[in-house]
Amino acid sequence: EPYRDADIWFSETEEEEERWCDGCGSTRIVVMKKPSDARYMKYCNDCPFVSAAKDTSLPTGLLKQRDIDEKRARKQRLRARREEAKKRLEAEKAKAEGKPDRSEEVPKDYNKHEKTQVYRQQEFHDVLSSALQRGDIKWDE
Repeated sequence: EPYRDADIWFSETEEEEERWCDGCGSTRIVVMKKPSDARYMKYCNDCPFVSAAKDTSLPTGLLKQRDIDEKRARKQRLRARREEAKKRLEAEKAKAEGKPDRSEEVPKDYNKHEKTQVYRQQEFHDVLSSALQRGDIKWDE
């Protein structure tokens, strides 16, 4: 027997067809199409009532599966819309909060000119001599 997924039904077409008269409720009906009819009709053997038969292009099992597939696709669309709305809400909250207040933080370049640097002896000699030549440091003897 064919198998696709756990939620698929393979049923007999007889199960879902309307096998009773719409006028008297009798189950002794004949479904047929006469040359004068535009579609299939139900003719009752117990009364003169005639009604249009259920016209489906697919078997019952496939109709049920199509309904299940449509519901599954709708559920996925709704879930995607819900997640998208949640992301938009979070983005709007973050935007409403704005940038964090960093006024009390110490900037990276605060008193950078006072920063102590460690030099090797030759580097210290070079920096000291260049500072003396520029006049940044006054040497008193």
